[in-house]
Amino acid sequence: MNQGLLLWERMVLESLGQKEKTMQELSQDTSMSQPLLKNIINDLVRRDILDEKLGIYKVKGELSFVNELVQEEVKDVFTSLVGLYFKNKSQIKLKKIFLTPAEFDIFQMQLYSLEGFIEKISKEKREIRLCEQRVVVWGHAPYAHLLEEI
Repeated sequence: MNQGLLLWERMVLESLGQKEKTMQELSQDTSMSQPLLKNIINDLVRRDILDEKLGIYKVKGELSFVNELVQEEVKDVFTSLVGLYFKNKSQIKLKKIFLTPAEFDIFQMQLYSLEGFIEKISKEKREIRLCEQRVVVWGHAPYAHLLEEI
C-alpha cells in the first residue's frame, strides 16, 4: 500500500513530518505549485497516508514505512543529481583512485570530520523552507563492489 512513493510525495511527507500544514504552507515549504500539490495530496489521502481536517494536512500514523523506502529515495536523488550535473545545475565530484592504508585512514578521518560538520548543522533549528535545503552526498566503495551491484 505504501510502496512506490515518488520523490515529490516523499518531500510532502517530509514537510508534514515537521508539522501539520495547510495547502498554502505546503506550497511555500516545498515550492510546488498548488495544482501539483493538490494531486499529490489527494493521492496520499486516497492511499490512507495523509489525513485532512478543515484544510490542514497531517501524516496519518507514524512515518516508519518511509524508512523502508530510503534505498528508493537515494536512487532518485542520485539520478536527479546526475541529471542536474549534465545541465550544469549541480556539482558532483567522482574519482577512481587507489589509496594506501595510510591514505585511506586519512580519508576516513576527513569523512568523519565532514559527517560531524553535517550532523552539527542538521541539528540546528533553522527557519528555512524545505525546498531551500541542500542535498549533500558523500561516500566510497571498492570498484569491484560497484560492479557486483550492476
